[in-house]
Amino acid sequence: MKNISVSTAFIIFILFNIPVSKAQDDDKALLQQVEQDDQKAVNAIAMYPPGIRQDIYIASENPEVLVRLNAVQQKTKNRFSDLVSSFSKEEQERIYNLTRYPELIHDLAIAHPGSEGELQTILVKFPEEIHKDARAEAFSNYDVLVQVDKQNQAAKRNFENILKGYPSDAANAYRDLILYPEVINTLYDNMQLTVVIGDVYKRDPAYVTRKTDSLNQVLTAENAQATADWKQSMQENPQAQEEYVQASQEYAQENGYTQDEYTTPMNTDINTYPSYSYNWWFGYPSWYPYAYWDPNPFWFDDGFYYGPHHEIIWFGMPSPYFMSWYFYYPEHCSRYPELSNHYYSYYYGHRGENHWNPVSREVGEWRNRNRDIVNDEWDKDPKGRAQRFKDYGKMESERNAYNKANPRAQMDHEAFVKQNQGKYPSLKVTPVKESNNRSEPSHSFTPEKKPHVSIPDSYRSDRNTKTGGSGATPTPTPTKETRPTNTTEPTNTNNRGGSSGHTTELHNAQQYHQQTWENTRPAPVQHSAPAPHFQSAPMRSSPAPSGGGRRR
Repeated sequence: MKNISVSTAFIIFILFNIPVSKAQDDDKALLQQVEQDDQKAVNAIAMYPPGIRQDIYIASENPEVLVRLNAVQQKTKNRFSDLVSSFSKEEQERIYNLTRYPELIHDLAIAHPGSEGELQTILVKFPEEIHKDARAEAFSNYDVLVQVDKQNQAAKRNFENILKGYPSDAANAYRDLILYPEVINTLYDNMQLTVVIGDVYKRDPAYVTRKTDSLNQVLTAENAQATADWKQSMQENPQAQEEYVQASQEYAQENGYTQDEYTTPMNTDINTYPSYSYNWWFGYPSWYPYAYWDPNPFWFDDGFYYGPHHEIIWFGMPSPYFMSWYFYYPEHCSRYPELSNHYYSYYYGHRGENHWNPVSREVGEWRNRNRDIVNDEWDKDPKGRAQRFKDYGKMESERNAYNKANPRAQMDHEAFVKQNQGKYPSLKVTPVKESNNRSEPSHSFTPEKKPHVSIPDSYRSDRNTKTGGSGATPTPTPTKETRPTNTTEPTNTNNRGGSSGHTTELHNAQQYHQQTWENTRPAPVQHSAPAPHFQSAPMRSSPAPSGGGRRR
């Protein structure tokens, strides 16, 4: 094994914090104990396809590499942040977006295109979705792209220097995993688990493989059943489905998509949609309050898309991003009362899935934040629940507006409802005592606008199949046609800084990572030239959420 520094060895020892002799005596029992302590991380790892899991096992045999990689990444990320800090948020978004295609940045830096023709010769080799940003930056910020390329090349050299002396299978495992930043972060953030996995795998690889294969089957079955239940529930509730389509269109609009984009039928082969993660060396946009590595089109947040004849094709559940956005703005509850009621009913049948099911989790956290409003009557009277959601959305929107206008005389639920008796007849406030024994923390943060992802023309069906006429939103046709909730297709990788052949299995694994909202980005590092504070234009008036805040 390659020698490591005393400080690196000490860090691993502290993170491990388990006697070596115990691991030698009963390593499998130790693995079980650590699994119980880090169950979310174990489940997240187990959700990945077999090839990625194999890379994880092999990489875990040399956990000190993660410590050294993280040190390089922090330096590179800070330098990158300093480099782009003087630009506007919109400009930074374009540069961050380009980092998802490091080979494109490298080609631009080398060629220094001076005309549209020269630029097009380079762009033709890369996905259409990045062309617009590349055109904007290649001519206006060429010098910045050169610096970004230099930083990336330096990080790659440091990466290869770190891997020198390690066996080829270990080096190749890390080369594969660097394309999946959320995996690298999971292994680093759960170092004790990583060390134990690697230690047990060295002595009994079949045991570790068999154990995670078995867990993968269990989690995949749970996810498939939850998704199937969600599809069926939506198909059996036309009113909720109609409101869900409207809400998804509102979500798409607020994230920069046009009506033509979110209503255009797609072909049924979107399962192969290529995904390009942000470059791990530079990180995801620094203003995101959560780890967002893998930009995808809006339909991955919706869990459905329009097929060739504009029928709805369900393939998954709404994403954590969509669900968090939905319940952050209380007016959604009054605007889409039947959909809100539908979420609640689904949650009631899937209450044990709060840690990974995006609908169950967000409804559970919303209930926790509003425990004084959501009393037993919400459970006992499902027929009257839609009206309760309507009154709640109206009350909470008006209370937030009042508190914003009266910062020195803000009101909680009890005071506001009491002062406005009769306006919200279905609501009853029951004060509750704060508990220090919550199983799940209550979270709330202002949803950030996600990056717009251009949809390649090859994924669009013949536009003549779109109904509703020019400028009109087509009426969706419900259907039971779906694509598989899990596949065993191999995951391909390329040398452009991302993964392609985005199988459903890989997407499910990435979705699973998104559930762990508490793993937000750390406090920003102070740079020599601090980045300006971005005052994002709110999508609408931001409420003052009741309950706790998301950990930073």
